[in-house]
Amino acid sequence: MRIVRTFALVFMLAATAAAQPVNLAGSWKISPNDSPKAARPETDDAGWRTVKLPQRTPRTDSSYWLRRTVPAPDSASDLAVTVGLLSESYDLYANGVRIGGTGDLGQRDVHFFQPRVFRLPAELLQPAKPLTIALHIWNTNAQWGSLTTGLQDHGPYWITTAEHARAEVDAARLGLRLDLIMPAWIALAVQAGFGLCLLILWFSEKERRELLWFAAYLALTGLGSLLGLWVAFTGASSFWYRLGFRPVFVLGFLFLVLAATLFLRLRAFPAPLLAAVTLLSLAIAFSTVYYLYPALALLAWQCVQALRSSPRRNLPFVVPLSIYAAGIVNNTLPRNVRVLPATIDAAGMSLSVTNLIQLLFAGAMLILMLRRLTADRREKLRMASEFEAARTIQQLLLSGVEEPSKDYIVKPVYRPAQEVGGDLFYVLPAQEVGAFALVVADVSGKGLKAALQVSLIVGALRETHERHPGPILTALNNVAMGQTGGGFITCCCMRVEPDGRATLANAGHISPYCQGREVEVEGSLPLGILAGATYDETAFTIPPGAQVTLPFRWRGRS
Repeated sequence: MRIVRTFALVFMLAATAAAQPVNLAGSWKISPNDSPKAARPETDDAGWRTVKLPQRTPRTDSSYWLRRTVPAPDSASDLAVTVGLLSESYDLYANGVRIGGTGDLGQRDVHFFQPRVFRLPAELLQPAKPLTIALHIWNTNAQWGSLTTGLQDHGPYWITTAEHARAEVDAARLGLRLDLIMPAWIALAVQAGFGLCLLILWFSEKERRELLWFAAYLALTGLGSLLGLWVAFTGASSFWYRLGFRPVFVLGFLFLVLAATLFLRLRAFPAPLLAAVTLLSLAIAFSTVYYLYPALALLAWQCVQALRSSPRRNLPFVVPLSIYAAGIVNNTLPRNVRVLPATIDAAGMSLSVTNLIQLLFAGAMLILMLRRLTADRREKLRMASEFEAARTIQQLLLSGVEEPSKDYIVKPVYRPAQEVGGDLFYVLPAQEVGAFALVVADVSGKGLKAALQVSLIVGALRETHERHPGPILTALNNVAMGQTGGGFITCCCMRVEPDGRATLANAGHISPYCQGREVEVEGSLPLGILAGATYDETAFTIPPGAQVTLPFRWRGRS
């Protein structure tokens, strides 16, 4: 029994020794030329330079070899080699024999960085003989945007059992996803919150289309980031990155240009120019990382025009936009000439500086738009208050004589389309008992300016001693000359006697209606056009019980 236990203990110790992994991290030799001989164990690498794996910064060589010779593992079965984030494209050799690779060496489309595990065939191992591991690396210079900005290789690099290798690679992939995805999810959540706020604001202020366009920009760039995360999470091909991520960002920046046009109050770019820039950007998106440069050129032009038109008003928008554009350009520059760092390490995660700048830009835009909306709303309230005051004053001015005659009933109906209109209705009592004059007019234009001109005419009516239509219109024309700002005033005046006789004079206004039929009246030019103009009078009789209507204008209610 003791002998059995002794043999079991020896067997366990042997198995434990056999299971000891070989650490491939550390010094590797780099071949001075791209030659397949670098994979052969007999090749002399004594004069080669040394590099360290895992590597903090990926190399930029187009194609090169790395190799390392280690003692042969004690176990010759069920072994595997693990490789970290060395490159998107490489082949792995053991003692001169290819044992695996990414499958896209030399191809244009490559898969996203992934830690990988490769089986080490037992027939390549010889007891007591060293093992040469070689990596043929092809640097694709694939541009993954902020997804790989500052991405570091943390391994693993081992020769170990298949079970241990899978565990190491799974842990490395989990760390990669946390390092990339957690900061991206946080940024996406904040960006989605900004976009939702803008949409809510737009629903309450639908005339402010810049809110909708900026929300569309945030939505599209957020969708592009989701596509990029899918590529990183699944290790998909760079073809899908170019097909999805980049075109979505191109469309997003088109909406950013539209939003900036409205927010900065600039002349819109011609539609053919926007279409040409979009098509050019989409074409560039399938070849290089500079696909956003055409849109950035439009934004730069907008910034220059905004500062020229109103520096003080537009500077708060131009500054964050310029910083954001500079961050995008910085991200496309070679690593050795970048002004800003690629990432900021925080809490064990790598935060993309470009994504951080984008969030700060979106937050700044939300604050600026809120401030603009608040200022505009205050201005609207102020204008509404002024219009209401002007409307009240206008109603007081238009009151005239409420009951000019016991023989007639006068019922004015005045409903302006705006808070303050340019319509006029006034009643002038005559010296004769029961006689009076009615004046209706329509000032060209709308709003407060038209209301002020109405007040001018009402003041003239109160001061005049004329009570006959022709002289009244002549007096009003003299007052209106030079006071209409290039406009004019149409006016109709009617004098009514107690016995039903009526006299009309018209200055380009709508003719009155008696019992639903238009009264034929001599027409003349509107007031304020010709100095010294005279106005002919037309006489007619109002039948007993008849209704006479004097409209304010052609359209709308009289």
